[in-house]
Amino acid sequence: MSDIPDTAEAMEAKETSRTLPLGWRLLFWGLIAWGAAYLWLYTPATSGWSQAGEYEKATAAPAAARPAK
Repeated sequence: MSDIPDTAEAMEAKETSRTLPLGWRLLFWGLIAWGAAYLWLYTPATSGWSQAGEYEKATAAPAAARPAK
């Protein structure tokens, strides 16, 4: 006797009866959570950080420290 199912319905039922291992599910949902947190923390629209703002702060501090001529 062969273990191959005779009908497509029987084959689909056997193939979809297995679930993903817990580690794969945790990895999947963990990556989604990490991606959402990363976007929330490092998107300029939500965090307020911008490269231009950092440049202005870096160039304004040494200029303010110099004595006026």
